[in-house]
Amino acid sequence: MKSLNQQTTVILLLLLLSVFGIFILFFPKFEMALFIFSYATPVLFLIIQLLQIFYSRKFIKLPAKCQYNWFNRIEIHIGKKIKYRRDFIRQMHKLLVISKKRKAKVTAYTWLVSSKNIKNLLGDCATVTTPSPFEEFSQKFLNKIYRKVLKEKKNILLPFIKVEIDTNKITQNQLDDIALKYKL
Repeated sequence: MKSLNQQTTVILLLLLLSVFGIFILFFPKFEMALFIFSYATPVLFLIIQLLQIFYSRKFIKLPAKCQYNWFNRIEIHIGKKIKYRRDFIRQMHKLLVISKKRKAKVTAYTWLVSSKNIKNLLGDCATVTTPSPFEEFSQKFLNKIYRKVLKEKKNILLPFIKVEIDTNKITQNQLDDIALKYKL
């Protein structure tokens, strides 16, 4: 099963709300119940998001602004802390060690590291794809660091990629090699 990330979940919730709106047009008897439900859904989603952030930071102690979501997946949210490739690899290594213990998969969106470097570091454990149009849109317009880099450099040499890492396939030797290569 393909897991949902946060952006996809938001889109599905908005689609659900629009379906409720159409349903109200045809069945006005259920208007009040659907009205309450349509406003309760985003509030519940917000509560779940806040619980995820709290759980990720207080109990799992993930580095940077990474989040552990309800699909047993850790998403790398680098925030303002990572601007260079070495920093990205360092955070990714910390996260891989944590996620290997939790048997969780890792998802990252980056332009700091090329797909060739990811494949050299992780081999078959990493799947590098191009992000969906919505994922790319959300990074370009919601990610402040990405917008700043776009304004400063105008041309980003490396393409924007989505990396999904299956930590069940990663060996301890691979993690040690990454630590030695980047002196972590």
